[in-house]
This record gives sequence, structure tokens and C-alpha cells, in this order.
Amino acid sequence: EDLIMVKKRKRRRLRKIWKNTLFMLAVIGISTLIHLYAPYKIAVVSGSSMEPTLHDRDIILFIKTNNVKDNQVAIFKSPKSWKLNEEWLIKRVLAKPGDKLSITEHDIYVNNKLVETFKNKNEYPVFIKNLDGYFVRGDNSDRTYDSLARVLEGSDDFLIKDIEYSKNIEKKK
Repeated sequence: EDLIMVKKRKRRRLRKIWKNTLFMLAVIGISTLIHLYAPYKIAVVSGSSMEPTLHDRDIILFIKTNNVKDNQVAIFKSPKSWKLNEEWLIKRVLAKPGDKLSITEHDIYVNNKLVETFKNKNEYPVFIKNLDGYFVRGDNSDRTYDSLARVLEGSDDFLIKDIEYSKNIEKKK
């Protein structure tokens, strides 16, 4: 009789272990699917390139979109050519595909409108009538590595080709 009770307890324990294991696998599976296919991305700011608008360790929820607008803040994987190990970056979109971009010695114009003046002298003027990518810029012009930094280095590869997530965040001055 004691042997039968011991076997019953073992079976109950095994059932409980299997039940808990299956439950945890289901939770992990559902969480993974939500993470992969959710229409949002959670980002944590790292660094000071977006100050004073965003600060180091700020947490932001970005919405997935196919319609990125000028002046929105976006997250994107850095292009391989930027040699940043394809890390995720947070920058402001100053110009989008189809816009006219002009970068002179100290000014950035989008569709013939002045959008920013910067300190560093640009030795490589840029005049593009029809952009085929996004021109991005950090809000902290003294501490940002972005499209403008690439232009100031003389690189032709300064446009971001793919942005999936963005959000309207007003620029603080």
C-alpha cells in the first residue's frame, strides 16, 4: 500500500513538472512572437547625441511605420559602411526620400528651407535634387555621429536607406 502511494505521488509530481514546463514554454513562445511581430520597439537612449531632447538612459516606445516624416525621431540600424557594427541609433530625420537636400559651408537646407546651421566647416558641399534615403541628425550638434558627420568627413555614403520605427518628439532647444 505504501508503494502505491509513493508511485501516485511521483506521478503527480511529474505531471506538475510537465505542466509547469509546458506553461513556461508557451509563455516564452508567445513573448517571442509578440517581440518579433509587435508594431512597436522599445529603445533605451545611450549617449548624449540627442540632448537636450533625449537624455542618456531615457526609455522610449517607438511605433512601426512606413511613413516617416520630417523632424520625427527615428531608430534604425547603422549602415555597415558607418563601421558601427550595425548598432541601433536614435536620430532626428531632417530629410526623407524625394526631398531636395543642400548642405553648404555651415547650413542645411531641405526643399530650399533652412533647417539647421552648424559650427564645423563643411568642405564638401552637397546638392541632391531627389534623395534616395533619409538624412538624419542628432539634436546635440557637438556630440553626434550621423549623416552630417559623414558629409563633413567627405563620405558619399551618408544616407540611411531603411527606417522602420519613428515617433513625433519635439526638439528642445
